[in-house]
Amino acid sequence: VRRDIRGIDVSHVQVAILAEPGRKGEVVNVEDVAVGTLLGVRAGDQIPLDAEVVSGSAAVDESAVTGEAAPLSKGPGDSVTAGTIVQNGFMEVRTTGTASESTVASIQAIVEEAQAKPSSIGVFVDRFARFYTPALLVFAVAV
Repeated sequence: VRRDIRGIDVSHVQVAILAEPGRKGEVVNVEDVAVGTLLGVRAGDQIPLDAEVVSGSAAVDESAVTGEAAPLSKGPGDSVTAGTIVQNGFMEVRTTGTASESTVASIQAIVEEAQAKPSSIGVFVDRFARFYTPALLVFAVAV
């Protein structure tokens, strides 16, 4: 599971291409993108932040985040998720959250939190083994 989490982290885009008037085509760090910023995403790009499509349309591969096998067609008014891949087309999207608020960041936080806590069955097995294993060894030597 940890390898899968790192895979999502690696796939998370570090830069975004602005589509704001006067700044069109400017590349910025995703950490510096505010909510409501207009971004451009083209075929082959990963969507850098959770956003809503403002103009254009594209087929978006969401399999890395949602597990959806087939690309979904996205157009104006549709939501798109950070870390998903635009397969064809071009879209301008308006961000709906920051990098730390993205769907990918939320998934990472939930999984890491779950991994940090030992499961109740794991705790039971560890306690049981602490007594059972030495007792079994003593019994085996006695026989």
